[in-house]
Amino acid sequence: MPRPVPLAEHAMETQVALRELRRVTVPLWQAAAATGDWTLMSRCHELAATLRSAERQARSIAGLAELIACPDAPARSPGHGRAA
Repeated sequence: MPRPVPLAEHAMETQVALRELRRVTVPLWQAAAATGDWTLMSRCHELAATLRSAERQARSIAGLAELIACPDAPARSPGHGRAA
C-alpha cells in the first residue's frame, strides 16, 4: 500500500495548482478586456480574486498542518517549516 501523503504536502500541491490556474486564466482577462465589456472584465477580476483567496487559504492550511506535524516547532512560531 502506498504511503499516505501528509496534509501539508497536499496543501502545497493545491497552492501550485491554483497558481497555475491563475496563470492560464490571463488570456481570459485579455479577451474580456478586448471586448470592452465592463461586466465581463468585472467577472474575470472576481475570478482572479477568488483564486488568490483560495491560494492564501491553501497556504494557511499547509502552515497549520506543519505546525501540527512538527513536534519541535518552537512555541508554534510563524515562519517555521517549509510551508510558511
